[in-house]
Parts: sequence; structure tokens; C-alpha cells
Amino acid sequence: MNLQDIINYRTKCLIHSDEDLDSVAVYDNFYTKTTDKGLSIFNDKSCSKLRFEFNYDGTWKSTDKNNTIVIHRMCSICVKQPVYKNMGLGITKLDDILNNCYFYNFILSGIDNDFYAKLMIESIKYVKDDKFYHMDTDIKKKQGNCKIGNCSSNLKLYEMLKDSLSLKIPNLNMDKIKNTDQLIDKLKLYNLFS
Repeated sequence: MNLQDIINYRTKCLIHSDEDLDSVAVYDNFYTKTTDKGLSIFNDKSCSKLRFEFNYDGTWKSTDKNNTIVIHRMCSICVKQPVYKNMGLGITKLDDILNNCYFYNFILSGIDNDFYAKLMIESIKYVKDDKFYHMDTDIKKKQGNCKIGNCSSNLKLYEMLKDSLSLKIPNLNMDKIKNTDQLIDKLKLYNLFS
């Protein structure tokens, strides 16, 4: 998959369907800008100090000896939620049971005159009708981990996790999921046959 296909993998948030996705360097204090040529990453908010430039034509340049960066695609609402760097796929923390957050991420790595771009993880954490639905997917392997549970306000946080259902899904194609209702239906179906 090339950079342009990766950036266009999804253009709208699965939770906030009217919100466009934007590229964000979550783990670093970098600022991104998508242009007609590709994706530029800057050291400053005014976007005047270029750090990386990855172009749709496969060329790239860097002002840094580091040649790899992870980019998240998130909407302006989801970007306010925490994304944990050291968590494995499918981890639900007490802190994020009640979060509504969607993102997918990809890695860009420059090698000599070329670079590669690779989709990595798609994650959705969603709450509806006192239930939480969390799905993390390894996009390339098409494997997912999901967690479904009750998050009623009369339960304590540890009770929410203790009584939740966790599933590993060996063949998951997130391409077909276009909104949260489809996600919930799919998770209920997996739950039924688990």
C-alpha cells in the first residue's frame, strides 16, 4: 500500500461520522500537514521547521538522523483522548473504559532514497447504552482483539473490567465496518458464536 492509499484508508471518523481524519504524530511533539505532494512533519506549530517530508511519489527527505515515525489518523474530537504508546493490541485500561476514541496508525520509515509506509493498528473504543465496545485490529494480519462490557454508572470501574468479555478474532476485516452500529452488530455476532 502506498502513502496516498494509507492516508485515504479512512477519511471520516467511525465514531464522529461528520469529522474528517487528520494525521497526528501522537508520541512526538511534531506537527503534520497533508499536502498535494504528501505528508510533511514539522518541529513547530507554525510549520516552518521541516523535520520529515514523505511524498506520494515515493521520495522523502529528513533534517533528522532518525528516519522512522508513527503517524495516527484521528479526528479533532478523538485526538483529545489519550493514546497509550506501550500498550499491546487489545488492552483496555480502567482509565479508558468510558472513552470514545477512534484511530488508525501507520509507520513511515526512510531508507536511502526511498521510504516505506505500512498500516499498523486500527482501534475503536466506544460507549453506547451503558456498554463499552473496544476493538483493536492488526490491519496487516487482519487479527483483532475485542472487549465488550457493562459500564453502567452504578458499577465500579474494576467491576466493569471483571465482568467484561474478551475475544480474539483471527480473521477480521475492518474495511467493511463503516460506523459504530455496524461495529456493535459485528461484536454481538462474535459474542454469540464464541
